[in-house]
Amino acid sequence: MRRAGKVTFRQYRWVTEVGAPGKGYTQNQAVPFPAASIAPTSPAPAVGQCVFDPDAHSSSAPVTLTFDNSASTLPVPFTVTGRDDLSRTVAAGQTETVSTSVGPAGATFTVLADGAQLASHTVPGVSCYAPDWTVKASATSAVLDRTVRLTGRLTNSSNESMQVSMVTPYGTAGAPVTVEPGATATFTQDTGKSEVPAGVVELRQSRTVDGKEYTSTATAGYEAARYVPVVVAPVVGAPTVGACWFEDNDQRSYQPVTFVYDNTASTQAVTFHIEGSAAVVRDSTRTVQPGTSIQVKAPSAGEGGATYRVVTDAGTSWTFQVAGKSCLPAWQYGQFYVRGDRVVSHGTNYVATISHLSFFTPHTLLGSATWDAE
Repeated sequence: MRRAGKVTFRQYRWVTEVGAPGKGYTQNQAVPFPAASIAPTSPAPAVGQCVFDPDAHSSSAPVTLTFDNSASTLPVPFTVTGRDDLSRTVAAGQTETVSTSVGPAGATFTVLADGAQLASHTVPGVSCYAPDWTVKASATSAVLDRTVRLTGRLTNSSNESMQVSMVTPYGTAGAPVTVEPGATATFTQDTGKSEVPAGVVELRQSRTVDGKEYTSTATAGYEAARYVPVVVAPVVGAPTVGACWFEDNDQRSYQPVTFVYDNTASTQAVTFHIEGSAAVVRDSTRTVQPGTSIQVKAPSAGEGGATYRVVTDAGTSWTFQVAGKSCLPAWQYGQFYVRGDRVVSHGTNYVATISHLSFFTPHTLLGSATWDAE
């Protein structure tokens, strides 16, 4: 700063007159001057609110630098080291501002006035990133080549890409992959085991924004799985033959027959049926689940016996013979019989040749007039 004052101008003149000795003359002239000062300042910068730019994938905040020349009586050039775009010459008594910004790394602004360092302002880095971890995660277990494989899936429902990896109780499923918004990533992990209990996989997500890594983890459960060797071992044993019964309408004896379709030793379903007419096949067809067995009624066996062939869709078959059996009613004395009625007497089957009231046993001479032995 320079104080107000004055300067004196001393004037001198030497005069020589004709016929006289020379003589010097002097005069002082005072000239006042005002006070003057050069006092620039640069106060701390103003930092605005942080803003995250999703396109640039970075945060920033506006910074305002003030070049204060209000205390000066002369203009002063202000500069910022390395930033020619921020240079300003500020008139005496004036203040100007310049705008810039600061990012995640922060910045230092060294301000010079008329070439001399005036201030150094360090502005810390800013970050206002708020991660969105909206995802959908799932996991499954399945047997492949006799071992259990785990499969995890993650759908990125956010508006940003992310790095994703899957970690299981049996290791990490490869390197992380980039999953774009709306995309789904699939991970597989071979456990090397033939049986695994139910468990959980971790789908680990990460992003690096503003120089900082952000992480999140989504979990998904999978069911227990076990390799079961394929066994197809259906069995059909000898049928169960029930008590003989006599059908009055057609005068014939029949025996009920029941088969057991046994699939208890198999690990997959098997379909059984009894060969015969379309109706027999339809009525006897059953699909038996692994580890189970069921009973199925077959067509009854007549007096002449019956042959049954049971087949499966596994290519196996069984053939069984059921011997015939007669269960005719015994001849009754004084009973009225219609032609065609059948009876048993003395170990022989007989059929009535005429309708009659019977008083003679069929095996006698008189009885033979109304009965024929079969």
